[in-house]
Amino acid sequence: MRVIHWPLPLLILALAGCATHSVPVVVAVAPPPVEVVPGPPLPPGATPGMLVPQRLADGSFPTPNQGRTGAAAIWHLRAGLNVAALSCPGSEGAAIRAGYNAWLKRAKTPLARAQASYASQYRGQPITSGYDYAMTRLYNFYSQTPVRPAFCTAAAGIVADLTTLTPAGLPAFSEMQLALLDQPFVDFYTAYAAWRDGPAPRTVIATAAVTPPTPFAPMPAATRVPARRPALTLDLSALPEDATVTASN
Repeated sequence: MRVIHWPLPLLILALAGCATHSVPVVVAVAPPPVEVVPGPPLPPGATPGMLVPQRLADGSFPTPNQGRTGAAAIWHLRAGLNVAALSCPGSEGAAIRAGYNAWLKRAKTPLARAQASYASQYRGQPITSGYDYAMTRLYNFYSQTPVRPAFCTAAAGIVADLTTLTPAGLPAFSEMQLALLDQPFVDFYTAYAAWRDGPAPRTVIATAAVTPPTPFAPMPAATRVPARRPALTLDLSALPEDATVTASN
């Protein structure tokens, strides 16, 4: 058996003539944008699990001041301003104390009558629902720490209006101002209930239009490269049938 050694470059060129090349097209796809939608915030000063009044049938929140008229409204307003004078800080608190003390002197007589009339409404009631119990509940209501900043602001406005108040106008003024003094507490209860009962934070797909990325330019179609003919040709017909052809460098 005869062995024919082909030069390696010629063998490579011969094999290369049968090869084709294909390059895959890669397209970059951006992930869809997401947006975190927060739930209602916890009101400043609030703590999870704290107790707030249950809503009434009309959706409002109850306060000790609702429905107060006449002597009750006067004395409830005086109690609220007393708490503000004792607890509000800074220059705002100083202005409240000065205006409140001056009002106590000017309105000493109508205030004393209002207190006596209001206390008489509880005469004969048990201690758990008497005058002292009602006053303790009222002072605790006005003393809620998380509401204090807004409460002090409302009290400061009311005290400023006391300078022009006449004794005759005290009952109507008190009824109107009690609603303003209640508002910070109602706002706080509403915000806390929204946080407690509102939806939890969630992640959603953003709805804004997104421009798709430009894909990479496709590669040209692969073409068959013809094999280069060797400089020398070999006529294998002249070889014996048992000859073997191998490549060599």
